Amino acid sequence: MKKFMNNLSAVALAVMATMMFASCEEDDDKLLANYIEQESKETVLTVTPTDLKMNSKKGEKASFVINTDTTWSISGEEEWLFVSAKSGVGTTQVNLETLRANESAESRPVTLTIKAGNSTQSITITQEPGAKPLYISIKDETIMSDGYYADLEFVGNVKGFHYACYYADGVKAWTDEDFKRDLETETAFSPDEYDYADYVLPAPNTNYVYVAVAYNDQKEYGPIFKHEFKSKSSSTSYDAFVGNFKRESSRWTFDIQRNTHCDHYYYCYSLDEYDDNTATSVAYYLMNNALSTAFLAHVINDGIKQQSLEPTNKEGSMQLSRRSDQTALLFWTWGQNSQQIFSGNIQWGYCGPYSSARAPQRQAPAVDENGGIEMKADKPTIQEVQAFKRSIKVVSL
Repeated sequence: MKKFMNNLSAVALAVMATMMFASCEEDDDKLLANYIEQESKETVLTVTPTDLKMNSKKGEKASFVINTDTTWSISGEEEWLFVSAKSGVGTTQVNLETLRANESAESRPVTLTIKAGNSTQSITITQEPGAKPLYISIKDETIMSDGYYADLEFVGNVKGFHYACYYADGVKAWTDEDFKRDLETETAFSPDEYDYADYVLPAPNTNYVYVAVAYNDQKEYGPIFKHEFKSKSSSTSYDAFVGNFKRESSRWTFDIQRNTHCDHYYYCYSLDEYDDNTATSVAYYLMNNALSTAFLAHVINDGIKQQSLEPTNKEGSMQLSRRSDQTALLFWTWGQNSQQIFSGNIQWGYCGPYSSARAPQRQAPAVDENGGIEMKADKPTIQEVQAFKRSIKVVSL
């Protein structure tokens, strides 16, 4: 009997141990499940707003709100922006202030990262540019066999600009920095005095690249502007040649001879009676490689657009009335074939104090080791160009 009772007690103890172990295991499972549930539950975190724009000035203020029920921290700040708190607990308003003005032409962004528990949010703050973007673009261009002319347009607070023209093949590998370094060695022009680009080109049927860069009062440069073009053929098969100029007491006389395929031509002329001898000055620039014949073609283009010029096919001896106080005549033609395709050449002649009575012969410009084409710094200003255009006359020959 005693032995039986001992066996029963042993069985009871085993059952109780088993039940206790099972109960503990169940509790552990519940604890683990609760831990996993808590860990997988994302911490509440919102940032309002997530995008802010601030004025370019120093001392501009703004704020954003962090909404959470736990600790948080901020990273990613930059020197130009003051952030009132880098860390904290619970919902908080964070104040911002610009410590420096943005004087560049580019916006200045920074992204702040906010972390709370296992959640992350971000906010982007952008300080607007203080200076307007600096750009140069081409409004209109005229390309000839021996010259290039373009009207320029300036955007932003452009104080000055540099420009140059290169053989395209010579600068294929150049970066914008290469162009900028080279351009800075060129003559600086003011947009108040020069609103055009003009180049005498050394070769026809050749690819060139026109490059320019503008800068503001702080000598901050805008982007490099590049424009590739090809000079026209120098074939004279549809040109109208002018020559044999004579100045008589009451008239100018000269000859015009159309070439084989010149169906008609446009013409203009200028006398030095207007605007303090500006016409004579333009002739001087032309003969000294400081102005290309593309400028004369540009003037004719303007006249055609304004419907003030009509083509003619007259040739032979021509004459124009002359007053006794008129001492110089500049006359030029631009021929077209029967398909109304313009020649790549301007034929022009000058009679006055800067040359004998014949069409001047000019030399091709020099080219440097980089393929850069020589440019004369002595060019007519906007005022001279405008005065020259006002002096132009067109009457029937």
